[in-house]
Amino acid sequence: MLTISATKLAKLALDDVCERCWWLEQQIKLPYQSFPGVFSTLDKASKLCLEHWVMTRGLTPPWMSQFSTFKTLIKPPHFTKFGFTHGGLHVRGVADAIVLLEDDTLLIPDFKTAIFTEAQERMVPVYAAQLNCYAMAAENQAIGDVSQIAIVYCQPQAAGEEMDIDRVSGFGVHFQALAMPVHRNDERIKQMCDRAAGI
Repeated sequence: MLTISATKLAKLALDDVCERCWWLEQQIKLPYQSFPGVFSTLDKASKLCLEHWVMTRGLTPPWMSQFSTFKTLIKPPHFTKFGFTHGGLHVRGVADAIVLLEDDTLLIPDFKTAIFTEAQERMVPVYAAQLNCYAMAAENQAIGDVSQIAIVYCQPQAAGEEMDIDRVSGFGVHFQALAMPVHRNDERIKQMCDRAAGI
């Protein structure tokens, strides 16, 4: 059985994806791709902010108020224990967060440190497919029924009035959160699994 990450499968959601390039990417072990440390730090900060609002203050973050009321957070499983199988393909990954809502269903958000631009808009189908994979994985692992999934853009505000520039140790940048609900589409993911298995 072929095992693939949700991130890699989701690339097939792009209209102009090159199937040969996609296949080569799965077959060839590329040298380690470095991920700038600052993004790991920002990713951690996003999760800590969510944890502060939900676990410390007992509130739904105001920048996610369009979703159902938050009840608590569930620790996402390790990627080796968070996946689903379809048509001989095992898809796995790790969610940024899993939120238990007031109605006992789940919300899975995916944080992106980026400003929502035209270029980012092009990537929405990829992020949506990735989130749908996480939703299917959560239900497959019997964590709960996923009623909502969302992309949360953490947008750095670099304008002078939005920055803390008077610090002796340096400066601070504020982030504006933009939460975008994403539709569930399990059938689309199954079609992508079938396509991936056939490439």
